Amino acid sequence: MNYLYLLVVLAVLCFGGAVFAAGGPELVISDFENPADIDKWEAGDSGSVALSIEPRIVTDMNKMLKFAVKGGTYPGISLKRPPKDWSPYDVLSIVVWSPSAIPFGIRVDDENSRGYATRYNKEMNVVEGRTLIQIPMADIAKSIDLKKIRSVIFFLMSPPPGLVIYLDDIRLGQARSDKVDFIPYADRYDLQPTMEIATPHIPVARNLAGGPLKAFILTGVGKGREAVELMQRMDCDVSAMTWDRSWDVNTWGHGNFYGKRGHIQEFNLMQRYLASSMQGPEKFEVLLMFTPIGWNRFGPGAREAILKRVKEDGVGLVMVMPYPGEEKKPWPDDLNEVCALVGMESDFMPSHGYMKWGYGARTSAAWNIVRQHPIVDGIALAGLPTSGMTVEKYNAAPNAEVLIQTQDGFPVMAVRQVGKGRVVTFATRADSLTPNFNMGRVPSDYRFWEVWFNLFNRAAYWAAGREFTKAGQPSALPADPANQDPCLSAQQWKDAQGKVTDWA
Repeated sequence: MNYLYLLVVLAVLCFGGAVFAAGGPELVISDFENPADIDKWEAGDSGSVALSIEPRIVTDMNKMLKFAVKGGTYPGISLKRPPKDWSPYDVLSIVVWSPSAIPFGIRVDDENSRGYATRYNKEMNVVEGRTLIQIPMADIAKSIDLKKIRSVIFFLMSPPPGLVIYLDDIRLGQARSDKVDFIPYADRYDLQPTMEIATPHIPVARNLAGGPLKAFILTGVGKGREAVELMQRMDCDVSAMTWDRSWDVNTWGHGNFYGKRGHIQEFNLMQRYLASSMQGPEKFEVLLMFTPIGWNRFGPGAREAILKRVKEDGVGLVMVMPYPGEEKKPWPDDLNEVCALVGMESDFMPSHGYMKWGYGARTSAAWNIVRQHPIVDGIALAGLPTSGMTVEKYNAAPNAEVLIQTQDGFPVMAVRQVGKGRVVTFATRADSLTPNFNMGRVPSDYRFWEVWFNLFNRAAYWAAGREFTKAGQPSALPADPANQDPCLSAQQWKDAQGKVTDWA
């Protein structure tokens, strides 16, 4: 199966992220979905390796070759009848899952190989978790004749007895690239939000001047309803994607997609969907995003496309609690570039696959508006139960303006110009776009979340390059009995055509 996490291109390039197959000849040697694949491999006569085909985790629908070390200095496996001619292909690729960083060796002989100097030998380190190894044929051809391949061996070097690794998706083919053709949303294991089912809301920015905001929204699965909540309150034309930070929720998606959307530390499909949308033909005014398992796992193609949309195309970007996704490592330059708040100690993914909070400081102190700005104009900040919310420790990026700050000095929201695009960053602890609320410390007598959705929608409107206009006198928004809240009210400013130009 094509499950990709870390790409190692030997003798050419080494980087992490999503990679996708280009066109060209492909030959799958073993993907281990067929039990007969095990007959293609042998562990030699030393008895140092036990082989079986099974899922890496019992709930995983993807099967792999389990490589269990019994002992020995160089335990390995060999392909019984390898394809003879490798010259039509670009790379030999193999996926390795390991519980820790370990040395991994590959040996390829041709018909003329007589010893170490006359065969292809390569040793490398695979990382903890998933590694995709791609060996260019140009590298192999320096040592042997690609049209006369005789044997292929994968081996370990002095591993501890009892070590278990998994091998998958062994193939000859084209090198992977970061470009993904556009995948129609109807063809994805995902659902687009609709407003068929309404919840109580105050539609402060419906009938919007300039028409609906064209937005891309990335939410979690468990909190994916928030896309609809935003749409109920402000006119939006939305293309939505879900990617949950909890792998066991993400694998379901919105629908019965269990096992089809990924698994523990396996998120290739999510990377493809995101790259498809960011590299695709759709025109957006604003991107509304969080980093479910870290910006680094968006993949280089999607990351580059996000930067281009913001810096060159002038698309706005609203990010909630962005972080790289690697434990105690510096932020990458591209993430620093597209955020107004930077430097949070990143959440990270241990081997069990569930995200762990970073080691940085955080607070639940009250919030204050510290700089006037159209986004915060008219926001009833006192209506937010900040004692039941968490703000992570960030620093203001260069040239950023902090608009909201906690009483103990933590920036909550900041804005910044990045090239042609406007950027807004929130420091609120969240599993998606909406802050995590401690329900034991929030009020139950009014809909406090109206204040958050209003703040977020105003951030999206401003980031999209739209301008708030207060012309004439405001009018009170009529109270719909189904939506009214005795503690909350709203007013709107409208243009000569009766379209909403601002609200509070």
